[in-house]
Amino acid sequence: IVGYPTLRLRGHYLTLATLGLGIIFVVILNQASSLTGGPSGFGDYPQLHLGALSLTGDVPFYVLAWTCVLLAAAGRAALRASWRGRAMRAIAASEVAAASIGISVRTRKLEAFVLCAIAASIAGSLYAFYVGFISPTSFGFEQSIFLLVMVILGGAQKPAGPIFGALLFVIANEALQALGSHLFPSTAQSAVAALQIVAFGVILIVVVRLLPQGVAGAWLGKVTS
Repeated sequence: IVGYPTLRLRGHYLTLATLGLGIIFVVILNQASSLTGGPSGFGDYPQLHLGALSLTGDVPFYVLAWTCVLLAAAGRAALRASWRGRAMRAIAASEVAAASIGISVRTRKLEAFVLCAIAASIAGSLYAFYVGFISPTSFGFEQSIFLLVMVILGGAQKPAGPIFGALLFVIANEALQALGSHLFPSTAQSAVAALQIVAFGVILIVVVRLLPQGVAGAWLGKVTS
């Protein structure tokens, strides 16, 4: 649904198109209340079981989440070393050059969309089981921007980049919440939201300008050199 309409786009245009389609889907799912529950969503999810093992509580979900992360990292490494992964990297460097040497740009880009959708669906399923509730607004525009911030902060070129970016994002978010509550106790929620927009905007500008490979990419580059 998303891959085919956006296959001809690249760079910032592709990012904006996927974010825009995400907003459209949230609106549609909110209106289809008979299927999705609308803004009220679905609750009372059953407990997650893996065979005879019941995954209840924070620790089992923590272990399961990190298991999925490690499996995803291993899959990424295997894909990167394969001919398909090399073709995708060639497309990322230059679609014109990749097409000129016989790489099917359309097919490889669609495969990348599918692989990312699989990873996102697994993460969303774990989120629903952990929280016990899900609605279309759980994955709205704000959450998409936050995920984009995590990737840009850490860097997409290194396997540890998004993980490192997520860690930095959580630390910064908690610090902003504490700062907003301290400076504006009467309007803490709105103040935190405003601080998030301004602070993460400034951070993104600084990272894109000074560290285009992300914090993890720059740090690992110095370590390996």
